[in-house]
Amino acid sequence: MKLSIIFLAGLLISSHLTTSTSNGCVYYNELKILKKIPEIKALFEQDVDGNSDQYNLGIYNPLFLDNGERQLFSQYDKMRRILSSGNIKREIAINKELSFIDRILTIGLCGYNDDLIIITNETMPILYNYVHSLSQKAEIATPFLFISLKNVSISSRKILGFKSSIVIGQQLLYDVSDEELEALIAQQIGHIKYYHTNKKALVNGVALAFCIIPALSSLLISKRFAQHADMFAMQVAGKANGLIKFYERIETKDQIRLAEYDKVFKILVENQTNISELSYLILAIGHHMAKIVQYIEELYNQFAYPSHQERIDAARKYLAQREA
Repeated sequence: MKLSIIFLAGLLISSHLTTSTSNGCVYYNELKILKKIPEIKALFEQDVDGNSDQYNLGIYNPLFLDNGERQLFSQYDKMRRILSSGNIKREIAINKELSFIDRILTIGLCGYNDDLIIITNETMPILYNYVHSLSQKAEIATPFLFISLKNVSISSRKILGFKSSIVIGQQLLYDVSDEELEALIAQQIGHIKYYHTNKKALVNGVALAFCIIPALSSLLISKRFAQHADMFAMQVAGKANGLIKFYERIETKDQIRLAEYDKVFKILVENQTNISELSYLILAIGHHMAKIVQYIEELYNQFAYPSHQERIDAARKYLAQREA
């Protein structure tokens, strides 16, 4: 069975390689091809009502429930989702590749319900081999590689001397180019190489010992760690252009999000006479609270991380210096 999966995956990927390379979406196309393999397709099943190939097993709550009863039913529903066929199959596939200790660390990396699919040289060889080759350049062991069906970003972790992990959100493969994805992977390899997870845990532990909020202690190191990871991506992986394109994409996305806030509030104001005063007040307060939370988040990020523009400028400066 395993040999047939490998053969079929290789055959499908090789037959689509020319097309994939021409449109600049090799990794996205590799993921799409993987989903067509019957033995692997089941791993991508998500037990989410209205968005699944599985039966709709969601609980239709009876009428007249109070909030306490409703929460009790929802907890049972969450437990049932953990036991969905797709999740069980993913757990079996992961446990075939990972030791018990490694599995515990993986749970800590992303959470038990992030729907992780382990990626190997047999299932997504192009993506896996890029991570493997870059890990060799960094002189680290190749991390465990996962695709998350729920997570939309990319993250990494290395605890003490155990093997590291990289998790790539499925949505990220859909949204970014190959060059951008390779730059983001290079960042995570940089974080792993420099033991940033361990160092951050140590700083947070010291902060807690002195009754300091860990988020505040992170301000001292997060920006430096991000700069180290960016420099690794530029110098070792040669992905300065990928970083520039990605953070330009994020800048554009942030502008669209801010414009959406104004657009929504304008619609609310224009229709003030069409809704009750109480409803308008609740919606208006909710809108302003959302903007305040976003402002606080942006303010924190300004201190904790380099801004998108700073990262773009740093990458451009690196390219200019290399060409000089």
